[in-house]
Amino acid sequence: MQIGQFVQRHCAAIFDHCSRHDPGEFARLQDPRYCKTCFDINYPFCTAVHRISAADNRRYWRAEYTVLDVPLRVTNHWFNPPTSESLALFTRYLRERKITLG
Repeated sequence: MQIGQFVQRHCAAIFDHCSRHDPGEFARLQDPRYCKTCFDINYPFCTAVHRISAADNRRYWRAEYTVLDVPLRVTNHWFNPPTSESLALFTRYLRERKITLG
């Protein structure tokens, strides 16, 4: 499975975790520096729809989620190994937060 598909499969569970257990994580997922360290990506994991510029629109999947009353989209800027460590880091992220890997 490609990392993009894997990420998309878990977005709802991540946002549910943020809403129910850790609203601060929702803020961190919008910080590009945190996401570089946490996932080895160069964009925030998610961005409020109104903050996505026309130039960056192609960097986000079209699906929209609403978390804590904020409509947002998730970045599609993920790369598979060996180009990036994103898959291993994303899997670790899910495990550490006890989010189902299904």
